[in-house]
Amino acid sequence: MTIYESSEFEFDQIRRLSTPSTSGLGSNYHTVWKYFCRDHFGWREYSEPVVKLIEEANCRGLKEVRFVTWHNQYILNIKDGFQQNACFRKEIKRRPFFRSSVMLLPHLQ
Repeated sequence: MTIYESSEFEFDQIRRLSTPSTSGLGSNYHTVWKYFCRDHFGWREYSEPVVKLIEEANCRGLKEVRFVTWHNQYILNIKDGFQQNACFRKEIKRRPFFRSSVMLLPHLQ
């Protein structure tokens, strides 16, 4: 975890927290990612088992993940940002999970 502080500016109480993107970098405190897929109703979050598959593939440097859910087979292309099955190709996104200041406080002192 890296904390950047600045007392040169008017807002000297603002700090930026930067964490490693994966847990494999020797840090107990890393970025938790949420993965989403766009469908006809908007953005839907992937379930935890699928997120674990994606994270494992990322750590191993794989470009894509294949999984089955509700009797549908999917190919999730991590590098190019899409999910595809036999009929549809959908956009996917990765976003960091928001952690409130209360959750961060023990790590900032």
